Amino acid sequence: MKQTQGQLDDLAAAAPDTSPFSSNQLGMMQLTGDEHDGLWSGIMTALIQHHLVNISPVIQEQFEDAMNAWLHAKEAPTVRQFADFFEANAAALTHSTAVKGLFATRKPRVITNGMSTQ
Repeated sequence: MKQTQGQLDDLAAAAPDTSPFSSNQLGMMQLTGDEHDGLWSGIMTALIQHHLVNISPVIQEQFEDAMNAWLHAKEAPTVRQFADFFEANAAALTHSTAVKGLFATRKPRVITNGMSTQ
């Protein structure tokens, strides 16, 4: 019993600290590269089918490329973070008149030395 407990203690001491990661992120890390890419591809397909229904396939493909670039530039976003980002950006394509209207009501900002002023 003492030997088994000692082995368990050694394993626990050698385990990496996973506290900064959500259970979703830990699950994603366990997937192999192909499984990981396949999972995100399925999520992307579902989001495209839901949010970009009346958008041309060429634009959908370009949008997917842009979303994949964002996904790979981030450090393990959750599915919720990715879906929210996707939906917010899809609105520019699917509700362009409303988006333009929002910008039309905003006061222009002056940019100086890389800092925005109101």
